[in-house]
Amino acid sequence: MKIVIGISIIALLLIPTIHAQTDIDKDNDMVANALCQKLETAFQLSSNKYLEQFFTNWNESVTQNASEFIKQNDIVEAIYEIYKEVFNPFDLNMFGNIGKNNDLNCKYVVVSNKIYYSVIENTLMEISDFDYMNAYKQDSINDFRPPLKMAKEQTLYLLPEYEKALDKFVGVEFVKSGRRFIKKWLYHKPGNRERYEFLRPYIPIHSGHWGGMYHTSQPFIYHIILDKNISYARVSISIHDWGYGVILKKEANVWKIVKSELIFMT
Repeated sequence: MKIVIGISIIALLLIPTIHAQTDIDKDNDMVANALCQKLETAFQLSSNKYLEQFFTNWNESVTQNASEFIKQNDIVEAIYEIYKEVFNPFDLNMFGNIGKNNDLNCKYVVVSNKIYYSVIENTLMEISDFDYMNAYKQDSINDFRPPLKMAKEQTLYLLPEYEKALDKFVGVEFVKSGRRFIKKWLYHKPGNRERYEFLRPYIPIHSGHWGGMYHTSQPFIYHIILDKNISYARVSISIHDWGYGVILKKEANVWKIVKSELIFMT
């Protein structure tokens, strides 16, 4: 009886949280649908003017995080500083000779809205530890809108509602693959490829594994590891189908890249 009561109390406590998240998801879907409709209108009218206005409004309405958020603690502040140092879509060869110095060919840089990170006990970190994602507890920063080295007028932060709108517009859907559902670009459907070509001069759109699609600029920074003293960092990135490990060291209060190494190719 005690167990049943305990579970019931926990369930009751969780109900407001579940309802709140459901409301947020519904609001995001409504906004995404409205944004998608604006893209569809621009596409149907073949209007670059309407499309320009869509991206201008996005750029002006979604700005970088406030200083208070970025500096809420030493770890979060370090994540922002490291990201700014490593994220440079204009010089992809800074990590190694990939044969193509940048992958923009579009007007805007688009930044992911979430970053994963870990803090470990080790002081010295080696790039060769390939299985790092299974070895360390991961945390994340949501609503991640970091200051960057490039002009603010050139930067778009990919909030969830914008990602949903772009996916819907170009024809990215969840399809069943075995026992799970994956995101896949249905390029064969009428109009989807034309919608892709309509957007591509403005934002980066990359095909991914299993036929998916990404709207963020390269390099893709998907995990940052800090040592407990916040003096070394290891960043895992991918460019095209190549994965790199990047080591940074903090000296005189500034993060600098000291080593970069190719760790996988797909």
